[in-house]
Amino acid sequence: DIAAKAGVMMDPDTPKRIPNTLNAHRLIHWAGLEGRQTLMVSALFRAYWVEGRDSGDLSVLADLAAEAGLNRDGIARLLSTDADLAEIRVREGHARERGINAVPTFLLANQYVLSGAQPPEVWAQVIDELAARA
Repeated sequence: DIAAKAGVMMDPDTPKRIPNTLNAHRLIHWAGLEGRQTLMVSALFRAYWVEGRDSGDLSVLADLAAEAGLNRDGIARLLSTDADLAEIRVREGHARERGINAVPTFLLANQYVLSGAQPPEVWAQVIDELAARA
């Protein structure tokens, strides 16, 4: 309902399975190195929630990387290796130690954690509180 109110068309029944997202997180990391992290995350969410694509499939991930402006063949090669796997697992462990277990989760100013979709009013309140402390 929140997504629809924000103009995002998605159906929670579209995904057919819940994939392992470890490789998707590697892809987000690499996209960030190229300044394309936001595009990559958007492509992943669209593919999963709107199109029902399997974001755990390496070929799908390589295609999505290309859609976000990354080199498909280069990403496919990286995905077939253990490149940055240890670093992503450390990041995942760090997040889980802090109680983060939902996507998306936003950590703001090392003080606020917002999990899942939040209405604009919640974001405004957090921003106002942060601004008041600055």
